[in-house]
Amino acid sequence: MSQEILKKLHTVLRPFFLRRLKKDVETQLPKKTEKIIRCAMSRRQKYLYDEVIWH
Repeated sequence: MSQEILKKLHTVLRPFFLRRLKKDVETQLPKKTEKIIRCAMSRRQKYLYDEVIWH
């Protein structure tokens, strides 16, 4: 993508983005919650998982 096209894209999209830093909004965020949801893997997923873990 050329620099000119990229600049045009940024110009068009700029009004639709709101950039905020975590340090500025973290007090307004809810507490983080974690929930473990277990589900069965397909045969293919299990094979790939085992390949990564054991090799």
